Amino acid sequence: MLYLHEAVCDYRFGGGCVNNTLPTGSIDAASRQGVLMTVHMGNSPERPVTARPPYPGNRTAESKILASIVESSDDAILSKTLDGVITTWNKAAERIYGYQEEEVIGHPISLLIPPGRNNEMVEILDRIRNGERVGPYETTRRRKDGTTIAISLTVSPIHDEAGQVAGASTIARDITEREQLRSAAQYSRSLIEASPDALVTISAEGKITDVNEATIRVTGVEREQLIGTDFPDYFTEPGRAREVYRRLFAEGLVADYPLTIRQAGGDLIDVLYNASVYKDGTGAVLGVVAAARDVTDSNRLLRETSDTKAFLDNILQSSTKYSIIGMDLDHRILSWNKGAQRNYGYTAEEAISKDLSILHIPQDVESGAVDRLLATAYSDDLAEGTFERVRKDGSRFTASVVITRRDDTLGHPIGFLLMSDDISEAQLAEDQLRAASEYSRSLIEASWDPLVTISAEGKITDVNEATIRVTGVERGQLVGTDFSDYFTEPSRAREVYLRVFAEGFVTGYPLTIRHPNGDLIDVLYNASVYKDATGTVLGVFAAARDVTAQKRAESEVTRQRARELDRLAELERFQKLTVGRELRMIELKKEIEDLRAAARGE
Repeated sequence: MLYLHEAVCDYRFGGGCVNNTLPTGSIDAASRQGVLMTVHMGNSPERPVTARPPYPGNRTAESKILASIVESSDDAILSKTLDGVITTWNKAAERIYGYQEEEVIGHPISLLIPPGRNNEMVEILDRIRNGERVGPYETTRRRKDGTTIAISLTVSPIHDEAGQVAGASTIARDITEREQLRSAAQYSRSLIEASPDALVTISAEGKITDVNEATIRVTGVEREQLIGTDFPDYFTEPGRAREVYRRLFAEGLVADYPLTIRQAGGDLIDVLYNASVYKDGTGAVLGVVAAARDVTDSNRLLRETSDTKAFLDNILQSSTKYSIIGMDLDHRILSWNKGAQRNYGYTAEEAISKDLSILHIPQDVESGAVDRLLATAYSDDLAEGTFERVRKDGSRFTASVVITRRDDTLGHPIGFLLMSDDISEAQLAEDQLRAASEYSRSLIEASWDPLVTISAEGKITDVNEATIRVTGVERGQLVGTDFSDYFTEPSRAREVYLRVFAEGFVTGYPLTIRHPNGDLIDVLYNASVYKDATGTVLGVFAAARDVTAQKRAESEVTRQRARELDRLAELERFQKLTVGRELRMIELKKEIEDLRAAARGE
C-alpha cells in the first residue's frame, strides 16, 4: 500500500506542525502522481504547510480542512509535475490567471509564462529537483486574455513517502497594483531630480520631508541633514519662510513668493517660490510641494513669471452588487432591499418614507450635487457617480451610485431607482495611485521651465503648460510627435536624448526652439532617464531653461562695450593730433621770438 506524508500546521494560533502518515487507499489521477500542494496560511507565503489534495474514498477531516483553506485562499495555489505539467488549480488561480480548472489541468506551466521567460521555469524546476525551495521572488505571468501581471512567487518541492522529490507546489500573489504604485513613485523621483529648480516637500509641522539635488546645491547641505529639519532655518528671514507654508495650508497655493536662502558658506541666493498642497486619495492635505527659482542673476537681467496648475480626474467604477432603493419624484424612499439594510444599517421600516438625503453627506446636499444627479437621471434616464455615503451609525463609506428614472406603463415619470455598492476597498488602491499621479502632475505644472517626457523612439509622451507656451503648439498636437522637430538643429536635439539613454543624464545642453511665429528661443536642457519598478528605462524627462533674454542682454552689453572702445580709440587719436599741433605752435612761437630778439640786437 502506498503512503503519503502530510504535515498539518497551524501558524495562526502559535501552533506547530504534526507529521501524519496516512494510507492513500483508492486515489484519483491527481493523487496517483504523488502530488502534494502547498497551503497558504494567514496570507503569508513565508509560512506554507503541505497537504495532499482530497480524493474520493479517503476524505479525512484534516484533508477537508486543508482543501477548504486552499480553495478560500486569496493567493493562486497550484501544483505541477517535475516536467512542468499542472496537476492542481484553486479558485484564486482561476481569478488571477483567468483560466478555469479544466482548461489548465494536464497542460504545461508554460501556458502562464510570458514570451522570453521560459528559461525561468526550467531553472526553477532544476532547483526543485535538488530539493531547493525557490522564492518568494517577483516576476511576471500571462493571463488567459494575454495581459501580463506582476506576481510574487514561491515554489516548493513535493516529496513522496520515500522522501524523493515528486513534484512542485506554487503560491502566486498578484502584486500588479503594488508595482504600479512603485513605478509612480520612481517616476515622481525622476521628475524631482530632473528639475533645475530646488524642489522640497514640507510637512504640516514645517519639517522638510524630501528634497532634490538642486536643493542640496542651493543650500550647501546634504539630503540627510536637510530631511527632518525646519524649513525656515535656511532663510535670512525665517518668519517669512514660516509664513509661506502656513499660507499654503490655508489657501492651497502660493506663487512668486520671494525669499533669500543663506548658503552654508554664507552666500545669499534670492529665490521665488511656487508652491501648492498635495493630498491623499480622500482629499486630506498631506503636505506642501514647493519649487524655488534662483533669481539672483535674473533679477539683474529680466523678470520671470509662472502659473501653477493641478489637474485631477475622478475614476468612476461600476459594480454588479447594489443596494436597491426605490423612491418617488420627491426623493422619498418607497422600497428598501436587504442589500440596502446591510450597507446603510437602516431596516426597511426605518428607511421607507424618509428623504434620500439621510444617505448623503451634508456637503453633497448643500452644494446641490445630489439634486444635480437626480436632475440628470430625470432628463437622460440614467445618471451615475461616486459619492461618500452615511450609514445609520454615522460612519461613512465610498459608494458607486447609479440612478435610473422609473416610468409608468404610459411612459410618465413616477420616480427613481437607486443602486449603490460599497467600493471603499477598491477606492483605497485607486486613491493611492491617484495621489501619486497628482503629486507628479503638481511637480510638472509648478515649474516655470518647459518640461517634457520622451520615449525611447524620441516621441513626446507628456508636456507641461510652459512647453506649450514656448513652442506655441497645443498639448494634443505635441504628444506623439518627434522631440527634435521643434528645434533649429534637429540633429543636435536628437543627440541630446540619445546621450541621455546612453549616459543616464545630460546637463546644460544648448538648443534653440523655433516658435511657429518665427521667434527663436535659446534654451539649456537638463535631462535624465526614468524607469519602471523593475529598473527598465521607460523614457527621458527633460527640463529646458529659457536663456533668450539673458543672451540678448549679454549680447547688448558686448555691443555697447565695443562701441565705447571704438569711441575711446577715436578720442585718443584726436588727442594725439591736437597735442601735436599745439607743440608745433609752441615751436613756431619760439622761433619767432628768437628772430625778433636777433633783429633787436642787430
